[in-house]
Amino acid sequence: MDGRIAQLPVGDASYDVVAAVTVLCFVDQASVALREMARVLRPGGHLVLGELGRWSLWAAIRRFRGWRGAVTWRAAHFRTGGELRALVEQAGLRVTAIRGAVFYPPVGLCARFLGAVDPWLGRHTTLGAAFIALHAIKGNGP
Repeated sequence: MDGRIAQLPVGDASYDVVAAVTVLCFVDQASVALREMARVLRPGGHLVLGELGRWSLWAAIRRFRGWRGAVTWRAAHFRTGGELRALVEQAGLRVTAIRGAVFYPPVGLCARFLGAVDPWLGRHTTLGAAFIALHAIKGNGP
């Protein structure tokens, strides 16, 4: 399919599932993109988002690269779980779950510790999450 996220070339209520992974961080008008994703979802349809978390070591490294001239990362806009939730709800979708996963430094002891607590952290907070996953439903479906 060819098109722009702000104007998808498909009719209303065309899909049961819309998935977007690391898309919104590179879109100028995320609210417009999310309204368009909601438009093409059927009632009861599922939106699955995966985005890069704002307050993580991973994002800090990418922001630094942007400041040093990396064009891709200079344009990126990382969001918090709360910001993603607000954008999705403004598009008329009902958020059912948000989970985070931390970025493990390549240090054995640190990775072992974070690996053990990451599932618990991801269920309770997205603060520090390098990756945020969000699920939402259009309408009052299950």
